[in-house]
Amino acid sequence: MKFSLPIKTIVVLLIWLVCIYKVYADFDREYLLDSLVQAGLLIIASIVSALAIGSDYSRYRQQKKLTSFISSITVILCIAGLLLTNHFLKRQDQTSTMYYAVRNTGGLGQITLDFRENNKYKVGRKRFMSATYHRGHYTISDSIIYLDKSYSSVQLISDRLLFKPNPNYDSTKKGNVLKMLFGTPEDDVTSKVLLYPINHNGQIIDSAISFRVVDKTFE
Repeated sequence: MKFSLPIKTIVVLLIWLVCIYKVYADFDREYLLDSLVQAGLLIIASIVSALAIGSDYSRYRQQKKLTSFISSITVILCIAGLLLTNHFLKRQDQTSTMYYAVRNTGGLGQITLDFRENNKYKVGRKRFMSATYHRGHYTISDSIIYLDKSYSSVQLISDRLLFKPNPNYDSTKKGNVLKMLFGTPEDDVTSKVLLYPINHNGQIIDSAISFRVVDKTFE
């Protein structure tokens, strides 16, 4: 890598900062293309880093100065930064779930509501081979969950959700896999409780979708 030490260090720093930013920006998105881009950036960063470390070693053999390893030290710090960023991002999903609700949509899609014990929630919009998530804080009073915002992009048009027994619940029925994949929450008689979006007067919004409250089995 025949660059001066400052330029070499800047190049190493920039490519790793791009990797860190990509991991951060894509954490709440699941797209196949994003994963491929991340993998490509990591490969490029690894190659550039290997060349930089080799160049640093050659410079050290000639000059016998520890400052020759500035680029190598930058590589180590950037890798540590990437690992820490990934660690702290994943910690967001380590808190136990209190309530988990889903709504099936077309094309094997789902909208998910994950309410955690630390009063944080995660709203997911899942489609075939992709998913996007939104995060925020919530509070519970009586049978109402209050969100810090609504999400029209995922058909959650109210910031208030009411727990209500499913009027069609039938304890003798067993879960139907096809209905779970393609049906609507109202059709699923195996769910004891539904979540209904309500307005600020406490009335159920007829035009809004409801969600099945279920056990969280994965994610």
